[in-house]
Amino acid sequence: MIQISLKTKLSLLIGLVMSTVMGIGSLMILVHERGLLISKHRDMARAIIQSHSVPVTNAFMFQEMDILPVEDTFDNYIEQIMQQKDLPTRFARILSADFQTVAHNEPGDYGKNYHDSVIAKTSRTRDSSMDIVQHPQYGWVLEVVEPLQISGKLWGYLVIGFDAETIRERIHKFFLFLLTTTILAIALTILVVYLISDRLTKSLKEMVAVIDKFNIKSYDVFPIPKSNDEIGFLARRFRQMQRRLHMSRRELEKAQKEIYHAEKLASIGRLASGVAHEINNPLMGLKNCVETLRNEPDNIEQSEEYLLLMQEGMDKIEIIVSKLLEFSHKKSRKSGKIDINNSIDRVLKLVNYRLSKNQVEMEVKPEDSLHNVYGDQQLLEEVFMNIIINAIDAMPSGGKVEVTTENIGSENILISFKDTGVGIPSSQISEIFDPFFTTKDIGKGTGLGLAVSLRIVEEHEGTITLKSNVGKGSTFFVQFPATEQSINKNTVVNHENIAH
Repeated sequence: MIQISLKTKLSLLIGLVMSTVMGIGSLMILVHERGLLISKHRDMARAIIQSHSVPVTNAFMFQEMDILPVEDTFDNYIEQIMQQKDLPTRFARILSADFQTVAHNEPGDYGKNYHDSVIAKTSRTRDSSMDIVQHPQYGWVLEVVEPLQISGKLWGYLVIGFDAETIRERIHKFFLFLLTTTILAIALTILVVYLISDRLTKSLKEMVAVIDKFNIKSYDVFPIPKSNDEIGFLARRFRQMQRRLHMSRRELEKAQKEIYHAEKLASIGRLASGVAHEINNPLMGLKNCVETLRNEPDNIEQSEEYLLLMQEGMDKIEIIVSKLLEFSHKKSRKSGKIDINNSIDRVLKLVNYRLSKNQVEMEVKPEDSLHNVYGDQQLLEEVFMNIIINAIDAMPSGGKVEVTTENIGSENILISFKDTGVGIPSSQISEIFDPFFTTKDIGKGTGLGLAVSLRIVEEHEGTITLKSNVGKGSTFFVQFPATEQSINKNTVVNHENIAH
């Protein structure tokens, strides 16, 4: 679709309006001037023919009364008419009452009948008439017909054809003048409007540039155009909106951090029984070793063996506690390249007891040459932890969790978590990522795990989707852009076409 700028639209609109208005105005002026010009010629033509009709009528009357000889009188009148200089005359004709040519500037037409529309009109109305007609011999003429009558007696008709080509030529020149003036005026108007609108839209362009640079994730402040018109009002309102968005983002980030930490603590609570068991076994071994050493303090060989066992137990407890502290500790984010396969191994070691306790089999299918991901390793491990714990909770009678990592071309990696649990009804899939929505019993979940996971994945420019069948299990698909590709250019994979 062709994009037309505001100033172009404004110029075209005003140009169209100007063209219409000036076109109508020019047409009205042309019609008015044409009417005035023709009216002036008509008045002059009428005065000329009336001045000549009186002596011609008298000549007809004298001819009938045999008062004066009139053999050459009509020809003299025709010659006088043709020589008058007020209006150029193309032809002059004197007709009898029965339309026979009595005198004419062309001698060959004597005695011939002459009749046309203008003469017919005069014969009907017994009044003078005129019209601009195209004569077959003389071209465009103003033909005027004056009845020669006295006291109701009609002697004949005086017909004069005045040159109308000069009228047409003057009208044509005036039309070209109006057309040229109108086109120049419209072009000048459009040019002026275009230049003015360019200045007016300059502030809008600056405003659009600021909007294009605006990023909700950035607190950079760009200068906005200053003016006292509507554009300035818009700019000031945009600045206020920008401040409100930045304030809302700060509050949202603060709330998200609290939610992340709360969900992390909830996850630790769900791991508490497994952790207690993992620590309890080494503690019982330490207790037995201490009791044995107390009973047999002189057995040096046995003491050395038991001291090594005690050291191993304490190292195991230290590792478990350090993992819990690392997972639960609220600390600033650190971004870098992440080995997803290694992160999944770390999470599985932490949930190992819950897997065995719930009789859940874990199978991992890592891709050896998996691309790295750029982001916060701790946050991504929280996502994997939430998904795996949800999978364990969805299999109360045991089952299997299958974790697969793979490259999707050279731009993305895909991690799938497939379980054989109870599944989720299709009516609830659209709500599964909503905060505080949970399918678990009261006290067994906060409803924040997947909501937090979704937010973390989106912050890493990734996607998380779910496929589930009731009674058959669920599969979560988590996709991230690889570190080799620039951010915001990742291609989302259609998981419906991925076979697992």
